Amino acid sequence: MVYVSVLNRDHAGLPFGIAMELMARADFVQSLNAVCAKCGGDDAYFTQRVISGKEVFGERVKVGGKELYEPRCRRCFVKP
Repeated sequence: MVYVSVLNRDHAGLPFGIAMELMARADFVQSLNAVCAKCGGDDAYFTQRVISGKEVFGERVKVGGKELYEPRCRRCFVKP
């Protein structure tokens, strides 16, 4: 048995190719979500890149944690 944890979308809301490939090959997929960091009420299905609370966009992969990314619901997620 193999367990894999991946984000299914990048900070612009676009699918990560490898995540889609892994999910297509899996026998079982369990999707988890967080609570939106902006409104605090809805399920967060997106990851928003932020600097000082402002949405930013750029290179597809940038290593960081809660100082650079926050979970967002569909309503609060900002597209580039």
